[in-house]
Amino acid sequence: PHVLIAPGGMTDDERSIYRDGSVPVISDTETAMAAIAGARASSGPGEAEQDDVHTSPFGPGLSGVLNDFDSITLLAEAGVPMAPMAAVNSAEEAVKAAAEQGGPVVLKGLLSGVAHKSDLGLVVVGVEGEETIRAQAERLFGAGAERVLVQPTVHGEIEALLGIVHEPPLGHFLMFGLGGVFA
Repeated sequence: PHVLIAPGGMTDDERSIYRDGSVPVISDTETAMAAIAGARASSGPGEAEQDDVHTSPFGPGLSGVLNDFDSITLLAEAGVPMAPMAAVNSAEEAVKAAAEQGGPVVLKGLLSGVAHKSDLGLVVVGVEGEETIRAQAERLFGAGAERVLVQPTVHGEIEALLGIVHEPPLGHFLMFGLGGVFA
């Protein structure tokens, strides 16, 4: 079964497309979450126990919140065009990777289990110059980053996010929306 949660609303034409496809649309997040909680509470214990054996569709060891490096690697392997990247272990490696990529770069501190890096000051956009790159990378490592991801600054129309989770006993959920600071 599918349900679309669209708190931003949609046009009548879009709504009719989903209605024709028998996809229910819920425009209120609170209502949607209450419905999901109710469905979870009403499932039988046998179902939940059997569903808990689920393994990640991405292979062993890839579950929970994936860092940007792992997410980008998965998408690239699936054929999605992605910006070049380097995951580095030191400020000096960050300077070298930035020089190889050319132009201003984005530095992202990779920290296990953290989805919203910008909330923790772990994203720096448009960084240029060896000293600035070195200083920002050192700051990210000092803030707890396990590695630093270096990518060229890319400008485009839309920044999107995609999330996939398995929630026993309900099954798989796919989330797609605006990315970046809107996540």
